[in-house]
Amino acid sequence: MIIGNSVKQPSGYFAFIPNKFPPEQPIVLDAKGLQLNSKANFMLGKLDGIFQLLPDLDFLSLCTYEKKLLDLVALKEQIQR
Repeated sequence: MIIGNSVKQPSGYFAFIPNKFPPEQPIVLDAKGLQLNSKANFMLGKLDGIFQLLPDLDFLSLCTYEKKLLDLVALKEQIQR
């Protein structure tokens, strides 16, 4: 099954141009295609699970900002004494 073409761009690099979707003909998968599709779905599920374990970067940057702010407040209090 061909899903697109690699086309050389005027600047010299190649770009993948996908075919129209949905295709005019129905997609038919043989046994190997079904097995690869199943494996791809499994790997996407694992990837999603890994992303669930990663920390929220917005929260971490907020905590870092708050810690720096508290350090500055503590330093100011020490200077004022």
